[in-house]
Amino acid sequence: MTLNPRRALIVIDVQNDYVTGNLPIEYPDVACSLVNIARAMDAARAQRIPAIVVQNTSPVGSPIFAKGTSGWELHDIIRTRQYSHYIEKNLPSAFAGTDLSDWLKQEGIDTLTVAGFMTHNCDDSTIKHAMHAGLAVEFLSDASGAVPYVTRIGQATAEEIHRVFTVVMQTRFAAVTSTDEWIAALKSQRALPRDNIYASNQRARRLVSVPHESNTTAPTILLRLLAEKDRGTIEQWPPYPFEFEGLDYALRKGGWLDEFCDKTEARCFIAEESGEPIAFTILAKTGEYEAEMRVALRADKTGLGLGRNVTTETLARGFGELGLSRIHLIVRKNNQRAIHLYQRLGFDAQGECCKIIKGHSVQFQIMSLLRCDYARK
Repeated sequence: MTLNPRRALIVIDVQNDYVTGNLPIEYPDVACSLVNIARAMDAARAQRIPAIVVQNTSPVGSPIFAKGTSGWELHDIIRTRQYSHYIEKNLPSAFAGTDLSDWLKQEGIDTLTVAGFMTHNCDDSTIKHAMHAGLAVEFLSDASGAVPYVTRIGQATAEEIHRVFTVVMQTRFAAVTSTDEWIAALKSQRALPRDNIYASNQRARRLVSVPHESNTTAPTILLRLLAEKDRGTIEQWPPYPFEFEGLDYALRKGGWLDEFCDKTEARCFIAEESGEPIAFTILAKTGEYEAEMRVALRADKTGLGLGRNVTTETLARGFGELGLSRIHLIVRKNNQRAIHLYQRLGFDAQGECCKIIKGHSVQFQIMSLLRCDYARK
């Protein structure tokens, strides 16, 4: 990890064909990606970080990026912003056949931050080229995007492609992060962590060894927004066993649903298995890009391996649909099964706290998960 990195931001192929032309970005939503690209460029300028703009060119008559066509032109968010260097390319990597390597050496750059299109093509090629050249690399996953494919060997959605490529990038090739996290790192002049192949694989192997799941087919969980009628149903759920009886307050009047359901910054979900409500979960924003998560599994559904599926679906909503960068929670210190589950999902311990629950002092462990550390299984 580079200390006090000397960064350059490279904005790859933000051209009209990806927005209004013949190759529209589908995931993440291109409008959101464009906003984040603009934010990244503005933040770079404010921190005196050079920005490099790359434009892809195809031969005349090509259906995409034919030079001189409106689809080939840079999008307005690029054209209206200042940048330090311009590159025109005709291969996926921004290094191939260009002066990028020489320019970076001349400027003393040791860390290259990649944004733009597409995640799995020009971004990925540039990231690997930079890593092989000895540069530290960062990738702004919400300032990029992918398209779906169908080939003779199969098909993949844009979301699947983007997710899988970013997971692989994080294992070795780049520190995958959000624009919000990156801007915070600029202000503190800190580097962002990337992972390694061995540790990433070890986590995956531990995930499949969760008790009650290794030898059974994982149940399908449907997560939907909680409706008013669900609140009465939840209040009728059976009590928890003795060791967790203090959790019952979460289900009853004055509990979690009364606390969060009417708040505009909270999303409450019902988890269903075969149409039967088995849990409810909450994502309550505590900042623009972070939220607290709460999970309440029906007492007669505990110990069956359902907690992981419910939690995973909630995390996917938070990091995907809500665009969160960080999700945190508190879990009772005596609930070791839940703590181990959260650890396997990538949560890190952040400390401890004490809360008064129904007149009793209860010790909790604080845990946190960053989007760049999370791989949905």
